[in-house]
Amino acid sequence: MALLETKEEKKSFTITVVIHVVILLLLFMFGLKYLDPPLEQGIAVNFGTTDFGSGEIQPTEPIQSSPTEATSEPESQPESEI
Repeated sequence: MALLETKEEKKSFTITVVIHVVILLLLFMFGLKYLDPPLEQGIAVNFGTTDFGSGEIQPTEPIQSSPTEATSEPESQPESEI
């Protein structure tokens, strides 16, 4: 049992192999590029958990936050079926 029996099968196999090789070469040359990740951006936050961030000067009076008013939406009455 031969794999490629006819002239057309041999020709189509050759064309298929050539096309796949060309596609792989194009991918290796142009498609597979490494991009450096972007530089990290952000803000450094000091939580004061280290010796450097704790500090020796502490506020003497407690800091109080302003109270926020809670707004309630009026409840709508469901319409009764007539």
